[in-house]
Amino acid sequence: MLQVPAAYSSQECSRCGHTHPGNRDAQRFACQRCGLEAHADTNAARIIAGRGIGMVRDQKVVVKARKRVAYRRRATKAGLESPDVPVEGGVSRDEAKADIAQCPRKQEGATTTAPSGV
Repeated sequence: MLQVPAAYSSQECSRCGHTHPGNRDAQRFACQRCGLEAHADTNAARIIAGRGIGMVRDQKVVVKARKRVAYRRRATKAGLESPDVPVEGGVSRDEAKADIAQCPRKQEGATTTAPSGV
């Protein structure tokens, strides 16, 4: 990917290179010098593509290093890195996982009713 200046690309003719504000009328492009008629966005795209090709050809391209993203390991709730350190109320992660595994699971299709007299 390459960054190309887009200034005046909507006013410049892709055929003859003539630049004038009167070349563009809303969505239509009509060159006052050579008579080229085209959709304004199509003409501007041709101009930008030509500028990019010219930059590559003239070796004016500046290669930027890619940004690298480092992923960090998530910390525990207490902000500590070690998973064996007790968290909240003296319960370690392993003990909490064991407690969760022992909890009865809700069966599919089972319904609960509210106690009568409430």
